[in-house]
Amino acid sequence: MSSVSRFVLAASALASCFVVTTVRADVLGTATVTDANHYGYYGFASTSAQNTKVNVGPFTGTARVIRVSGTITRVHPDAWVSSIRVYPRSSAIATGQGWFQFSNLRDFPQPTVNVSATIYAPGGFSMAQPLNLEMYSIDSEQFVPGLDARSTLTYTFEDSFAPGTAEYSGRLETTDPRFNRPVQFPSSGPTGWTEPFLTNRFPHYDVQPFHVDTAGRYDLATANEFECGVVLYRNTFDPASPLTNVMWAFDQGPNVVRNNQLNNLPFNDDATGTALIPADLVPGVQYYFVTTAYAAPGDPVDGGPFIGRYNNIITGVGNVTLGLVPEPTCGVMVASLGCVALLRHRKGN
Repeated sequence: MSSVSRFVLAASALASCFVVTTVRADVLGTATVTDANHYGYYGFASTSAQNTKVNVGPFTGTARVIRVSGTITRVHPDAWVSSIRVYPRSSAIATGQGWFQFSNLRDFPQPTVNVSATIYAPGGFSMAQPLNLEMYSIDSEQFVPGLDARSTLTYTFEDSFAPGTAEYSGRLETTDPRFNRPVQFPSSGPTGWTEPFLTNRFPHYDVQPFHVDTAGRYDLATANEFECGVVLYRNTFDPASPLTNVMWAFDQGPNVVRNNQLNNLPFNDDATGTALIPADLVPGVQYYFVTTAYAAPGDPVDGGPFIGRYNNIITGVGNVTLGLVPEPTCGVMVASLGCVALLRHRKGN
């Protein structure tokens, strides 16, 4: 085991505990909101009064996954499909939330588009209180005056993550190590994102090694108490070389819900306390999920809070195991050598 691997395992073990979810999800309830109006709501502006708002629930149980499907129809010709969003409020969730976003597309490819999204709630939140959903657009009225779009969306609330999901929690502290956080942004390139680059901001971080047993799509989500970022590495993670082996590096973002056991973040600030990485993963490969703050005290940006608790999940098509990929056993190595010897014998070597 390399010195970096030993460091990573020790660092993650100090901060983390986990539960593997194996129960099948039960549906707590569903709700369909038809012909909802999305007006400009940039910076939570006064046009909020015109947006459709609706209460969903109450339902009995704890929501951990929300699945959304339906359609969005453009009304204003300059509206962006990626700006059509839903903002959640409830006494069961903390003030200052990520939003629900349904598409990475910018322009509407046609007037009405089919959309879907999965929203995660690490730690869960009670549906005993109604969840108020506000339909809005981040376009401000001076740029896109009037109604931007209408949506008809169905919300399905489930009480469990997918089988094989790994959950763990921890806390960023001022004693945690710091590194030069990478990030990437949406672009018009083939992947839809820029290449990761260094922010020259040096926040505290925690790192969790993990691996999976099935190839396919996985989502890595954090709900926390700080303005955050997340980074996914493949094979190795070296904080002294933060662009080496980086797969994805995102700032705070949508489709994760924070429960009221976490702190309230400034409502009009940029902090959401949430971030999500979607990634294609394969078995037998070592991955590292880094949870970090947006910045640190003294960095030349407004980036607080800088420390606090977090709840993370890694969920997808297969089983997720927290820790290092097991090294081959002696039996496997002997069998492999035997196969090589047999192959050489058959070739007459």
